Amino acid sequence: GILQSFFIVLMCCSCTLLTAISMSAIATNGVVPAGGSYFMISRSLGPEFGGAVGLCFYLGTTFAAAMYILGAIEILLKYIVPQAAVFHGGESALLNNMRVYGTIFLSLMALVVFVGVKYVNKFAS
Repeated sequence: GILQSFFIVLMCCSCTLLTAISMSAIATNGVVPAGGSYFMISRSLGPEFGGAVGLCFYLGTTFAAAMYILGAIEILLKYIVPQAAVFHGGESALLNNMRVYGTIFLSLMALVVFVGVKYVNKFAS
């Protein structure tokens, strides 16, 4: 319902506020090492808050990546290259196409993560 939606937005805003406050506290100390926002929050607010907010960031990033992949596939198959669809038909065919292409996109993204962003940046420039 509406109250649960507002609660989710409140949780997200709280995570963002804690990150901004922690970033301003850590930024005075110089360069932030690996860990990013989790490192900043756990150093300034303690490991309890750092773990809780880090878990929220992890889950948010995971679900966001899934939604980005599905959105990219839907745009690709509906508007850019509709003839690239493996299955043809109704709504179930679109879902099956999303499963096939989603697996391919996710495998490519996992390859990028395992190979390393450093090598991807070398190929980009």
